[in-house]
Amino acid sequence: MNTGTSMRRVGAVTLAAATAATTFAAAPAQAATQTHRGHGPKVVSHHQHKRPSHRPAAGFRPVHRAVAEVVAMTSPARGQVWFVERAGNGRVMLERKAGNRWSTTRLPIRLESDGSVKIHGSAANDVWLTAAGQLWHFDGRRWSRTGLPGGARATTVHDVPGPDVYVGLSGGHDTTGIFRMRRGRWTSLGRPADLDIDAKIGPTYRPTDLTQAGGRWFATWNPIAHNATYSEVSFVLERGGWVQPFQTLFKGAGEYNELGAWLVPSRDVQVSLGRSARSLGSTRGGLCKVWIKGTGEQQCTTRWAVGSAALLANGNIVVGGDDYTPTGKPVVQGTFGIRTKAGAEKLVAGDPGDKTLAMAVEPGTSMVWAATKKGGTTTIQAWKG
Repeated sequence: MNTGTSMRRVGAVTLAAATAATTFAAAPAQAATQTHRGHGPKVVSHHQHKRPSHRPAAGFRPVHRAVAEVVAMTSPARGQVWFVERAGNGRVMLERKAGNRWSTTRLPIRLESDGSVKIHGSAANDVWLTAAGQLWHFDGRRWSRTGLPGGARATTVHDVPGPDVYVGLSGGHDTTGIFRMRRGRWTSLGRPADLDIDAKIGPTYRPTDLTQAGGRWFATWNPIAHNATYSEVSFVLERGGWVQPFQTLFKGAGEYNELGAWLVPSRDVQVSLGRSARSLGSTRGGLCKVWIKGTGEQQCTTRWAVGSAALLANGNIVVGGDDYTPTGKPVVQGTFGIRTKAGAEKLVAGDPGDKTLAMAVEPGTSMVWAATKKGGTTTIQAWKG
């Protein structure tokens, strides 16, 4: 996509990046241990994954127990999955699988209690992470912290093959929005004109999700502060700027509390929204599809309470369910499922436990990874779709 012609530039168009001195080497996939020195990474565990002794039925199956609760996941290359965990005292752990080997690295980052974490990579030597407002990059050998313009905080990231990375920033009038960073230079892709960025009246919005599909950019904005009612809103980048095609999740005066929302656009510009909301003691969820062009009609199904979702190479969307409790009724167990491009739904074998935390698909394949939680245990599951 030629962002130079399709973007609407807002505020400062180009900003010089400050390069932070913080750099540390990452543990190679072959190493068994690494001595922790200074503020560098510490390999906590390293082991060979053992194959199960029997072949389970087709569907998701557990392959690994995570160190702590997973908060973000990506698959930058075939045969690889990376997931970020929030450990005790806000510590950030990174686990990754390359081939049949798993490694665990402790990152020098501490999260706030509600700190957002995003990770995305386009290759095994090009992975980006946002956590605690910081932006980090892995080049295949080491992680290094990248400076941000004007004291901004990084809120989301999406990597594309090549020298460009796209980052959501929050901080000030000229440093809040979606930015492209290329070799240390920052270029603004603008921000929605009708969102309050400076917090003069009402909620202040920051970008929280960023993804690309069908040659277009999609971004979701979430309020930092709010009054009685507010909504999380999503936009698509058109030639005239950011256009709001739909409202992701509406929240009203204490009636709804968000449990989870995700955005999965597919190549034909069909956008699927996940909803999980609690209303008057019950929990309901659904998979919705919205067409950007045409009437914009939103169609939803409530067959599953959905915790996370991912787009398969064939255009289908795989979802991971959450348990939920209808008012006055027993708990309904969550399930895995698929929504096809034609709108059909079907179950996928496997148990997502109490809830699905995150999902990722290996590039160009239908190999799906899911992080699920049951009680205090987080498990990594896999399925060849």
